[in-house]
Amino acid sequence: MNKKMQAAFNQLKKINAPVSKNHDNAESFLISAESNESGYWADYYAEFAEPPAQFNDPYISPIILDILKKYKLDYEWESPGGLSVWND
Repeated sequence: MNKKMQAAFNQLKKINAPVSKNHDNAESFLISAESNESGYWADYYAEFAEPPAQFNDPYISPIILDILKKYKLDYEWESPGGLSVWND
């Protein structure tokens, strides 16, 4: 990971967001959508939740989006289980 990706990863880790290194691609990291114990971070199926998630972006916490925007990083759903983050 480059410096800004590492900084974003560390900032997300510090707030207990469910991040992990991507062992398949060293140029990205992952955010789990299946580990919402420490907060509500991401949920591919949020529209079906009771009550529905109140996220503006498709079911991703604004806290995560703010950090990714701060470091000018891009993301997409890798699977319903999580997001892949990389340098845009």
